[in-house]
Amino acid sequence: MHNNNNNNTEELITYLLQYGISNRMIAIVEKQHIYDEDLLIMDRDDVEHLFKNEYGFTFRDRKQFWKILQKIQSNQNSNIEHEQIIHSSAILEHIYGFADEDNDNNDLEEQQSITSPSPNTNRQSTIINFFDNKTSNDNSNNSNSSSYISELTLSSDYVFTYPSLLPCFSANIIEALKTNTIHTHWTLFINELARWVMSIKPYLREQHEYQAIGQTLYEKYPSIGTTGPKPWSFLCRSLSQRIRTERWQRRKTLAARKQKENEIQEN
Repeated sequence: MHNNNNNNTEELITYLLQYGISNRMIAIVEKQHIYDEDLLIMDRDDVEHLFKNEYGFTFRDRKQFWKILQKIQSNQNSNIEHEQIIHSSAILEHIYGFADEDNDNNDLEEQQSITSPSPNTNRQSTIINFFDNKTSNDNSNNSNSSSYISELTLSSDYVFTYPSLLPCFSANIIEALKTNTIHTHWTLFINELARWVMSIKPYLREQHEYQAIGQTLYEKYPSIGTTGPKPWSFLCRSLSQRIRTERWQRRKTLAARKQKENEIQEN
C-alpha cells in the first residue's frame, strides 16, 4: 500500500510538471508530505496557504496550480484507481488547510446534526471517561508515542458534531487556556489535541468535523482564537497539519518495520 501510494503520487507530480508547474512548487509539495489523495481534496484556500508570498510565489503561480488541480479533481470520479486510493482506510486522508470559507451546506449539516439523534450519543460518556484517565497519565513530551493511541474501539462512522466532545488536557495546558497564554504552548496543545482526535477517529477528513472541534474549543476557551470571521480556523489548520504529520511518521515507521521483517525472512 505504501509503495502504491508513492507510485500514484509520482504520477500526479509528473502530471503537474507536464502542465508547467514549477519544480519549486513540486519541492514544497514533497517537503510537506502531500500525497495524491491530499491533492484530490485540496481547495483554493489550501493552495493559497501552501504557496505563501514569503516563499516567492505570486498570485499567478497559485492560480495556475489551482487550475491544474481542478482538472485533476474533476476527473477523480471517473478514475477508478484514484477512487480506491481515496476510500482506503490505510492511508492519509486529509490535507492540513482549513481557511475561512462560507459553505451553507456544511452549516446546514452541522445544524441538522444538533437536532437529529446521532449514533455518537451512546458512546460519548465512554469516550470522555476513557480520556479523563488516559490524558492524566500521558507523557506530554512524547508527541509521537503510539502508546497514546488507545485500544478503545469505535466504529469508523463516528462523526464529530457541534458541540463536540473535548479532551481532558494536561494540567499545563489547562492552566495556559485559563490564563490566556495558550499560544506560548501551542505545539504541546496541538499535539495533545491531535493524539486525542486520532484515538477516536484516525482518519478524520471532513472539514465540518474539524470545525466542530475548533468552534467548540473556541467557545470554551476564546484565547485560542485569531482574527477573522471564524476565529477557530487557525486551530483547525494546525490540528489537521499535525494529524497529517503524525500519520506520515507512523506510516514511515511501519514501512521500515515491514522492510526489516522482509529482510529477515529473506535471510
